[in-house]
Amino acid sequence: MLRRSIRAFTLIELLVVIAIIAILAAILFPVFAQARNAARKTSDLSNMKQILNAATMYTQDYDEVLCGPALRVCQTIDVASPPNLWNGRWRTWPELLYPYVKNMDIFTSPNRADSPYYGYGMNVNSSNDDFPTAWDGAGNGGGTPPGNWNNGHCVGAGVGATSPGQSAVHLAASVAPSTTIYFHNSNSTIYQEGLNKWADLEALAVTLPGEAASLEIDGSETIAQLLLTGGSAVDNSVRIKEPHRFSGGLNIGFLDSHAKWHKPSSIKGEWWSLEQVPQGVE
Repeated sequence: MLRRSIRAFTLIELLVVIAIIAILAAILFPVFAQARNAARKTSDLSNMKQILNAATMYTQDYDEVLCGPALRVCQTIDVASPPNLWNGRWRTWPELLYPYVKNMDIFTSPNRADSPYYGYGMNVNSSNDDFPTAWDGAGNGGGTPPGNWNNGHCVGAGVGATSPGQSAVHLAASVAPSTTIYFHNSNSTIYQEGLNKWADLEALAVTLPGEAASLEIDGSETIAQLLLTGGSAVDNSVRIKEPHRFSGGLNIGFLDSHAKWHKPSSIKGEWWSLEQVPQGVE
């Protein structure tokens, strides 16, 4: 009677197969990660374009006045729809644009689900870290960002009056809308203490290792100063990753409603102002 011999795999053969699988996995996993990041980058760019379209419609509805970072509202308002991001007396720019998109989710970046409604920042002069000096029309100063503050007082003297130095900005003030930054990838939940040099921001991340993972660029134009002082170091920072959120760069929305991916080191200083003047550094 014939017996069929059954040959089993040897230990060496099994180890070779396992090694081959491991090598293939090491090759493919980064490819999968890159594909996922590319898909998120595309989705993020779509969000940016919707935001720009909404901002354009807002401008058309308000006699060519650009949407600012926030509007003070001097009466009780609904804080549920859309979600009120600050408090009942303010409407932030996502809330101002909400009527044109009817979807608050587009203000959350695909890879920043940890920061809902704060995935994008407006090019704006803030209260704690403004441009070095105001543009005077004679070639001096840091220029005017599209998101200029223009809010009134609700209580006390001067109710309804805007604060000193604040004014509405009209689209006509831009000399080159196609190269004027309006929105960009950002996370505005971290206060920067007025930092304006990239090396100082990196140093702060070193002293706060527990917070380094979430230490991001805020939504004001200080980002211009930080990027300009950081150069290629911004592109490759391992501590502060916000400026290179997608494939070593970030998505930027311009005033003419087009959006494009840029490396931080390729962004020019004059892109941050309506007058297209070089951005100074304090």
